[in-house]
Amino acid sequence: MSELNDLRFYSVADAKKYFSKVIEESSLNDIIITKNGRPSSAIISYEKYLQINKFLEEIEDIYEMDTGKEEVQKQIDFNDKSTEV
Repeated sequence: MSELNDLRFYSVADAKKYFSKVIEESSLNDIIITKNGRPSSAIISYEKYLQINKFLEEIEDIYEMDTGKEEVQKQIDFNDKSTEV
């Protein structure tokens, strides 16, 4: 997770004005867009987006296995030694 000092804040007006710079900066730091002085949106790098989605998918799989969802249990052959759990 980003430290507060790794975040960059831009107002909506500044984000529009410096959009190319904001996108470029998002590869290094998370960007927070503010509207009326309050955080409104975030811009993150595509790589970070993919990492977050992969993490969420893994957590969802673990949750479904833990809650005993039938469709997940059917997908896993517990006798298959090559299946990683």
